[in-house]
Amino acid sequence: MNDNTIGSLVPIYGIASPDLGCSCEHHAICGSLVHIDMLVRFKKMVVYSEGANRCVIGHVPEKLSEYFHRLEGRIAQVYTIYHLSKDSNRMAFSNKNDGVCHAILVDKGIAYR
Repeated sequence: MNDNTIGSLVPIYGIASPDLGCSCEHHAICGSLVHIDMLVRFKKMVVYSEGANRCVIGHVPEKLSEYFHRLEGRIAQVYTIYHLSKDSNRMAFSNKNDGVCHAILVDKGIAYR
């Protein structure tokens, strides 16, 4: 992930899992709602879906922990969803990590305005 740059790609793991709070009274697995072009907001190392910020859809991998503070409150657009890929390696990676998608940062965030 490139520093604070708009257009940076951020992986989101766990979109096919109800773990880590990724379920609610309305959805068994909130990440199952993720679709291409969906807007998401990063909050405290997890990702909330568009709308009322009520659903946790996944988490940023620990290997990006140095960037967590830079992602806080930022908005990104879902670019690719691995389990929808025709690439067997991406599908296997998604299965291993309970569902994976990538989102592109589309704003600079409050701290950088």
